[in-house]
Amino acid sequence: MPNLSDDQRIQALLIAFCFSAFLEGAAGQGAPVAIAAAILIGMGFPPLMAAGQLGLNPILTIAANEVGGIMGKLISPQSIAIACAATGMAGRETDIFRAVLKYSVILLSIVILMILAQAYLAPGIVPVLP
Repeated sequence: MPNLSDDQRIQALLIAFCFSAFLEGAAGQGAPVAIAAAILIGMGFPPLMAAGQLGLNPILTIAANEVGGIMGKLISPQSIAIACAATGMAGRETDIFRAVLKYSVILLSIVILMILAQAYLAPGIVPVLP
């Protein structure tokens, strides 16, 4: 990474966003945050630095990130193709995607409201790191 840029902010962006996005598409289900976090810590970035600098609860931000990755798996083409093949509905992937997308958006809205409530209305619900 030092060959690409000496600026640590650029290095963090490349790993946290670009590499993590690639891993999410390849593996999904929360694997990117675990791998990217380990790489960033290995490069000398302090853990939970960004959340702490923003005044957010690091535990809540990690939990929110994981929920987003898992919910993305709900509408991933790979999951839909496997479900269609397993149930004998091959060729109807777009119909399944349309049906699941509606419920995914509703579930995402509920999760966003829950995270905002935990962050701002009842911040004591989620424990804070010492």
